[in-house]
Amino acid sequence: MQCWEYGRFVAGATTRRWSDGTVVTVTKQLEKTQTVSGYTDSLYEVQVAGQPRTLWGGELANAFYPLSDGHVFLTRVIGTGQGKLRQLEARLHTGGSVLRFPTIEVQETDRFGYSLGVLATDGQGLTRVARIFRLKFTYEACDYPNGEVVLLQKGNQLVLGPRVLSSANEVGNSTYKLIFPHDPTGRPNQIREVATRTERNERGATLRQKTTITAYRWTGNRVIK
Repeated sequence: MQCWEYGRFVAGATTRRWSDGTVVTVTKQLEKTQTVSGYTDSLYEVQVAGQPRTLWGGELANAFYPLSDGHVFLTRVIGTGQGKLRQLEARLHTGGSVLRFPTIEVQETDRFGYSLGVLATDGQGLTRVARIFRLKFTYEACDYPNGEVVLLQKGNQLVLGPRVLSSANEVGNSTYKLIFPHDPTGRPNQIREVATRTERNERGATLRQKTTITAYRWTGNRVIK
């Protein structure tokens, strides 16, 4: 059974991971903050390999996912994009080397408040893809988009895949479902998004509903919509 890992969200925890994957013990969160690339976070007194240091919170991972082969997948906020977008960095630490995904942008509040879930599966059905990482962002409030970003590991390359969103309010909702090649209705080298938009009236009755299917094709090097 494939399960989303939400217990790995570590922002605010005593034990964190530095951006290079090193284990960091937080001894004190300072009142002083620092802003880098539009993103504000606290400064922390920490212990790194037994040595005291002061680190900006943006250098610490917000969530990490240890894999069965001993490698570590982590994400952290690295800046602010246009509007309310937050820029996230995802990394895969494979022993002595670090693989970096392209920068990911997600809509956010003033501080990083989304629950972050990670699902890692093999890349069955996608040529030369070793793993599929699905990052799910959940924020339980009306009008805030939820969704996920798909990331593909091809050897020592990390490739950004589809990004899908859902939302809900009093007049309707948008939902999605991703179909991968290993799913019963999946197709080789293709990831499909089944998106459904529902509109309702003030009494909650459905006025109209529309479903669209978007195919994302894996060329062996990149994902094409």
